[in-house]
Amino acid sequence: MKTIVIPLVMVLVFLILIPATVSAETELSISLTNWELGLGYTPLSDEEIAEDATFQESGLTSFHLGYTFWWLLYATWDSFILPPYLVESMTSVLENDTGTYREGYSRPGFLNMFDVGIRLDLGSVMAFATIGVNSLYVYRQDEDKLEVGNEIGANLRLGAGARFDGWGITATISSIQPSIEQAVMIIENIVSPESNSYLRQQAEEMFMKNLVPSIMLVIYF
Repeated sequence: MKTIVIPLVMVLVFLILIPATVSAETELSISLTNWELGLGYTPLSDEEIAEDATFQESGLTSFHLGYTFWWLLYATWDSFILPPYLVESMTSVLENDTGTYREGYSRPGFLNMFDVGIRLDLGSVMAFATIGVNSLYVYRQDEDKLEVGNEIGANLRLGAGARFDGWGITATISSIQPSIEQAVMIIENIVSPESNSYLRQQAEEMFMKNLVPSIMLVIYF
């Protein structure tokens, strides 16, 4: 149920904030808004991964909806269809208390990302940085009673691109973690001198596996 409710709540908040912003800008008689739609492509990071399933061989696709306002602020919603190897990485668990690492579920999944941040437009060149939350659904998680979908994940995204009138191309790199607690734990094990070598190695591997690079074709309105 939380897997369905969380994205709906995020979309609702997104839809409430945008009309309010548009109304405020209309009163000022200034057009400061900018909608965008995009289709993204994420290349595979390992040649052996393509053997998992045929639909992965050409990489991953994603849908993007973005909105800029007040010159600088940037809000986005991105939706990914995830292959089993990435779901397994995102659902793996690193436990500091017991010093153990548990592998995740090797199943396809669906990820919604909701981010806010800033975007700088310098002529035809742009750069942005966003943070946000995500909601992960794993195939048959409710039927098989998997221990996923009960926590809100964390995102960090950096990107840059070029705009040509009504369209543009952007390149992004996203760090996607299945829970805020997991993201904090990974950072602590990487930077803390008190972390043992096994936990530090596992944290570094989890961080690298959850990095998602994308190239996106964007249409601006």
